[in-house]
Amino acid sequence: MAYRLMAEFSTPFVNQRVFLERLGIPKTSKIAFFNGLALAGSFCLCRIMTIPVYWLVVYNFSFSTEWVALGRGTYCLFVFPIPLDTLNLLWFYKIVRGALKVLNLRNEEKNRRQTQRG
Repeated sequence: MAYRLMAEFSTPFVNQRVFLERLGIPKTSKIAFFNGLALAGSFCLCRIMTIPVYWLVVYNFSFSTEWVALGRGTYCLFVFPIPLDTLNLLWFYKIVRGALKVLNLRNEEKNRRQTQRG
């Protein structure tokens, strides 16, 4: 299931987020905002959307003769992905919550600037 390695396409945006935070760039800045969008989008496409596809392939594979030939090796198809999928779902939930929080902050700043202008 090498296509699960696509999860690493979201890693540069995670690293960029850490760099921006350490440089003291506010989360509401344009670069942090667009990096957050790229992070959420790539995380969803590369980690979350692959979960049902993986389990569909495993399900279809479980009725084949190759499944029986692998013997106990088939446990690897269950033991490792379940905790990884659980963590990815948890992280995605946190990413979405953080994105909504930043969007609210940006809207508050925008409204504050408009009321100051009069």
